Amino acid sequence: MNQKEATVGSIISVLYNRGIEYELNGPTPVRALLTTEDRANVREMLLDGFAKGQIEMTAQGQANNNTPALMKKYVDGLIGNWVSKYDGFNCGEKHTTKNPGSRTGSKDECIVEMKKVLSTLPVGSDNYELVQAEIAKRQAEISPTKMVEIDVSALPESLRHLVK
Repeated sequence: MNQKEATVGSIISVLYNRGIEYELNGPTPVRALLTTEDRANVREMLLDGFAKGQIEMTAQGQANNNTPALMKKYVDGLIGNWVSKYDGFNCGEKHTTKNPGSRTGSKDECIVEMKKVLSTLPVGSDNYELVQAEIAKRQAEISPTKMVEIDVSALPESLRHLVK
């Protein structure tokens, strides 16, 4: 089975074993019902499924998660991902990113080092503001720009100069 089916099924099964008949797209988000113990039980079910080859994982995924510690971390992320993003677990509502763009540059060496410098400065100081501005500037440089096809001929003449 695929990872989504396995995760959703395991969560519903763990809740059912606790006496909760969870309704997909129902009035209660699954996050409100899952306890730490439930998550641990779901993790064990998924780890067992991966170990037995019952849950699909690419060869690259297997190579990247080839120790028990890495596999546990992967499965914890898998659970968190589906609890947050699966519409059926969130009252039928589509997932929206809470802070879009907040991770821009998280792997960029320059931004990482500037954030280290920022953490040493007093908040609100001139130097703090200077480093923050440089971080924002660098994020803007590396942010992917949206590629949008625009039919210039369909635009009013007064707006055509805005399209490159």
